[in-house]
Amino acid sequence: MFAKSYHFAHSLSQGVSNIKNIFFFKIAMSIACVIAVCMACVLPETPIYYYVVNQSKERISMHWQDSVGNSINSLASLSEIIEQNRQIMVFAMNGGMYKPDTSPVGLYIENGKVLHPINSDSGAGNFYMHPNGVFYLDKKEKAFICTTADFILNDDVEFATQSGPILLLDSRINPIFNTTSVNKQVRNGVGIDSKGNVFMAISKEKITFHDFASFFKDKGCTHALYLDGFVSRYFVQGNDNNQHNAEAFAVMIAVSKK
Repeated sequence: MFAKSYHFAHSLSQGVSNIKNIFFFKIAMSIACVIAVCMACVLPETPIYYYVVNQSKERISMHWQDSVGNSINSLASLSEIIEQNRQIMVFAMNGGMYKPDTSPVGLYIENGKVLHPINSDSGAGNFYMHPNGVFYLDKKEKAFICTTADFILNDDVEFATQSGPILLLDSRINPIFNTTSVNKQVRNGVGIDSKGNVFMAISKEKITFHDFASFFKDKGCTHALYLDGFVSRYFVQGNDNNQHNAEAFAVMIAVSKK
């Protein structure tokens, strides 16, 4: 009788222990999931939001006009269009400077078609700060950032947007940026690290070009391009931050699930 009671008690103890282990395992996995999400997009308490694209599971695309040639304009409208194509947009932001008619200031390529030519002119404003550059993706979904002078148009380019100035080039911060500058704005941009990972970022507060470039450098990016300033907005799936209806844009960059 004692032996049977002992085995029963021992089995019960093991069962309780296993339940505890499963319980704590589930908690640990939940915490790990939360950490993974937080690694993708900086928490609101920090001055810069960023999203690291998981290119094995996510696809980057660029958008300007709908199927009848009208500007899509808003990130909310873009999300609806992508959903109509049976995809889910998880992140998006405006992708470059534009004219009053919401046409791009510089080069724009969508699905391999040049919809606006490259702009190699000189002029005033951020777009023309030297050097400016191009963020583009090839047909294998590999991302690149180069100066406008170094960009070579070929049939392998699937998406491209031109803006300026370059923030980082070969891990070096653009030397025209002044560490004591008083020129501060909300800014958004894109960076690529040495492994080819794409970082999409937008500042929560007004910052200098140098500080924005330093952010990308601190994240391990070797190249980064400024996209736009005070009009910049972003979209995060499931986050109703009311930013995605705020402005009419030209080029927008979307990240969707494959």
